[in-house]
Amino acid sequence: MTRDQVVTEARKWIGKPWVHQGRGNGPASAVDCIGLVQRVGHAFGVYYEDMLGYSKTPDGVLFLKHMRKFLQPADPKGDLIGTVGVFLQARYPLHTGIFSSLNGVTHLINARANIRKVVEEPWIPGNGFVLVQVLAFPGLEN
Repeated sequence: MTRDQVVTEARKWIGKPWVHQGRGNGPASAVDCIGLVQRVGHAFGVYYEDMLGYSKTPDGVLFLKHMRKFLQPADPKGDLIGTVGVFLQARYPLHTGIFSSLNGVTHLINARANIRKVVEEPWIPGNGFVLVQVLAFPGLEN
């Protein structure tokens, strides 16, 4: 899969509603942040053992460990487009999204609880989202 293909797939979810533990099933196709990453990966044959039943403030260490089961480490100083960012939320890695680009500016496609939908918004390092790790879907072309 190419980076552009990942971004194109992620953009199909923009505007879909956010719901805690949403996995994109049913008529509303609602997702949470990990549900978005899961559905994009699923479109490319990347499957993982889902972990439901977590609180709205899950264990950050467990969250990151779980994501590493189906995603691979990527270079945070390399090309971010089409990769998955894991971000701090209240001092723990609890949020994720897929990097994209619009007009040469790095953006993040992510399911936002406070906005209650999937959005694509500019990503400015250190401005709201603190990047903890960059991960990639297995098979992502360089």
